[in-house]
Amino acid sequence: MKNKILFLNGGSCTNKEKRLIEEANKVNLQIDVMNCKENALIGDPRKFLEKMEGYSFIFSLSNQTYCNYFVNGFSLLGKETWPNNNLNKIRDKFLQAQFINSLGLKHPKTLLINTLEKYDLEKIVEKELGGFPCVIKKVTGTFGLNVGKVSSVEEIENFINEKIRIRKLTGVTSFLLQEFISEAVGEDYRVLVLNGEVLGGIKRTSSDSSDFRANISLGGIGSRFNVPEEVKEICLKISKELKGFYLGIDLIKKGDEWNVIEINPCPQFQGFEKATGINVAGKIIENFLK
Repeated sequence: MKNKILFLNGGSCTNKEKRLIEEANKVNLQIDVMNCKENALIGDPRKFLEKMEGYSFIFSLSNQTYCNYFVNGFSLLGKETWPNNNLNKIRDKFLQAQFINSLGLKHPKTLLINTLEKYDLEKIVEKELGGFPCVIKKVTGTFGLNVGKVSSVEEIENFINEKIRIRKLTGVTSFLLQEFISEAVGEDYRVLVLNGEVLGGIKRTSSDSSDFRANISLGGIGSRFNVPEEVKEICLKISKELKGFYLGIDLIKKGDEWNVIEINPCPQFQGFEKATGINVAGKIIENFLK
């Protein structure tokens, strides 16, 4: 039987999807795509079993909640998926902080705050984070969106109120406060891990001196980064614990120590391929065939 892979997307075709399909066509690997937003989500995943017959692997291209629900249902039925249900450990950034710290790895000091609760934030920030400024981010999100730098309780409140207004968020919405590591302003490092192998790394540098974020999606510039053995060990430890297939792990330097700042269960790779010359899409397809 011909190999078949099912891709789950959140409604839009990204560069990642196009590249993977391009490489799949080269090796006669059939790719079908399910738009999770267009399919009714039913509490009983067995309703979808007939649709799943014949697929060797189910691969979610998006971290959107729609796709995560499908992945969870298929995983419970014993289907091989990525992301897998181990990723429940890091579904949001606060869970990531707990997970990273549980492995004994370095991570920026982190607090969880909630829009419906009041704290003596100034004292807590001083005690737990070493004071202002600090980084604020929504517990979910990608591409560096919903992330900012704040220097007072008033700025925290303004940031949260603005994000709630723009995103039309309702109910209980959680944010993180993290220590601001000044020596890492405007640069970070991303390492891709595929099926227990470190593919390579890039250094991302902000093109805007006023922006501490270095995401390529925000205009950051990627350059090839020779991954040190110490960083490889960190990334492989994370991948092993999560039984990871394809992960993007972001790090920064604090003095001589590497801090893991984020784990992405299905990262984009357009900037990575451009900076390194590594055919990430081809390597993912190669591993599907294995």
